Amino acid sequence: MAARKSTRGARSHARSANRPRTHPDPHPKGDAVRPELPADVVERLDDLRRALSQTVSVVNVCYAALEEQRSGRDLDVADVLRQCVSNKLFEQVEQLYRLIGRSGT
Repeated sequence: MAARKSTRGARSHARSANRPRTHPDPHPKGDAVRPELPADVVERLDDLRRALSQTVSVVNVCYAALEEQRSGRDLDVADVLRQCVSNKLFEQVEQLYRLIGRSGT
């Protein structure tokens, strides 16, 4: 007696694939249409991005100077500057780049 293959799973899968979508696709294909920001808003956001980028640079210089001193407390302060200030500010700069539609480097 030959073993019978079950087609139950295949049928239910085929049925579910033909169902209409009842919710939006969480990962739409193609470029999402994003409304254009007014030029004055983009300019102000870009100024903010530039100021934050300069602050990240200053924090990184301070981090390097403290690390160069190799003092116990200075190393702790350097780690706090890098992890809690520089990295967080850099994330904000990247978000501003995305918001105003420019690629950050």
